[in-house]
Amino acid sequence: MPQATVPVDETTLDVLQARLYPRLEQALLASMRRERERVPPYYEQFVGSEIRRLEEAIEYNGQRIEETRERLERRIEELRLYIEETREQLERRIEELRLYIDHRFTQVDQRFAQVDQRFAQMDQRFAQVDQR
Repeated sequence: MPQATVPVDETTLDVLQARLYPRLEQALLASMRRERERVPPYYEQFVGSEIRRLEEAIEYNGQRIEETRERLERRIEELRLYIEETREQLERRIEELRLYIDHRFTQVDQRFAQVDQRFAQMDQRFAQVDQR
């Protein structure tokens, strides 16, 4: 069977609220009193001190994290500068070695040219000796 819903006007709601709220408030206060009676008084102090200790630890660790982050950022910047400096030094050294190798290859080519020239001179001498 479906129940018919009856609209409730503001006056009825106000009356119900005036009756029920004081009772609910009393029941809530009684419940809180019973709860307090069940919890020893030192427990609240213990919980409060633990909460303070945890808050202090969180703050301390937050400061340490911030300090560590700053140190890491400084170290990263130092390493970035060192890497850049080292890269530039290596590039200069590589260029110096390229120039040195080019110079040495030029010297070797000149020596081979001298050896070829001497062989050509020797061939001419042998040819002259053979003609005699």
